Amino acid sequence: MTRAEFRERHPFLFLIRWSSIIQCVRRSLLEVGTDPYLNALRARRRIDAQAVRPVDDSGIATIGRAPECAIYVDDLSASKLHAWLQVVDGELRLFDAHSRNGTWIEKVGVQPDGGGIVVQLGVTVRFGHAEYLLLDADAYWDLVRLF
Repeated sequence: MTRAEFRERHPFLFLIRWSSIIQCVRRSLLEVGTDPYLNALRARRRIDAQAVRPVDDSGIATIGRAPECAIYVDDLSASKLHAWLQVVDGELRLFDAHSRNGTWIEKVGVQPDGGGIVVQLGVTVRFGHAEYLLLDADAYWDLVRLF
C-alpha cells in the first residue's frame, strides 16, 4: 500500500499512545540489522493507535474508558466519559467532560465549562495520566515506517 492509498482509506486523525511509541523505539534498537519492511509490519501491530472518527451526525468523537466511546482510553485515571473532540467553525476542538483527572493539551488544562481548546496536529494530548500524540494519516504513515 502506498502513502496515497493509505490516506485515501484513512481520511481521519489518529491518537497514538506515547508509551507504545517508546516501546517500539526500544524494540527497534534491539532489532538493528533486520529487514526494515518486517520492522514496519511489526510496528503496526505494536503501536497503540486509534482512529478519531465521529460517532454521530454531530461530528463528536467521545473519549473515555467506557466501551461505547469512539476512542477507548485503557487507563484507570481516565473517566468513563472523559472528553470529546468536535469540529467547531472549521477547527478541531477538545472539550473536557468534567473528568476527575483532567484533560490536557501539552501543558495546558482544558476547562470543563469552557469552549474547548483548538487542537493542532503533532501535539501531546493527555486524558488523566494517559498521553497520546495526535497525527493525521500522513504523519502516522511516517511514524510506522520509522520502525
